[in-house]
Amino acid sequence: MTQYYFIFNQELCTECNSCVIACVQKNEEIDGQLRRVLPHPISISCNHCQEPLCQEVCPVNAINKRPQDGIVTVNSEECIGCKRCAKRCLYQAPYFSETKMKTYKCDLCLDRLNNKMLPKCVESCLMQAIELKQEVELSNKEKNLIANNSLPNSGVIKPNYILKKIEER
Repeated sequence: MTQYYFIFNQELCTECNSCVIACVQKNEEIDGQLRRVLPHPISISCNHCQEPLCQEVCPVNAINKRPQDGIVTVNSEECIGCKRCAKRCLYQAPYFSETKMKTYKCDLCLDRLNNKMLPKCVESCLMQAIELKQEVELSNKEKNLIANNSLPNSGVIKPNYILKKIEER
């Protein structure tokens, strides 16, 4: 299995929110945001964890981690709207739509990846602060950042998110 990783470079981010806007436009049928820019800055959505807690708590198995690429997906048709995944995710990635009574989350723009295109958040970042790489494409420095992941609870669920902090330059 190859695994995708989001790589976020704090130093390059200007907090312009183009990644959030692109995600909202791409997923306009969802009445909420799947990506957020947090203070300090950190652009984050689903981290497609090695051991996703959201999948573990779904009573109808509507959440799956694809074995071929590690992308964690939600089948919204199977979702019963129990909100367990949204409550359990340590990074608050699943979004529960109050109007549709279903959960949604980032799927790395799977339709775009299948057509050899980047996710909208990556493509729209003017400063190239967000990258998407497969595990085999990671540099030794990036692999070291995985081993010493600074995201909270990273030892528990192993998020596939590499944070390049400003002080690590």
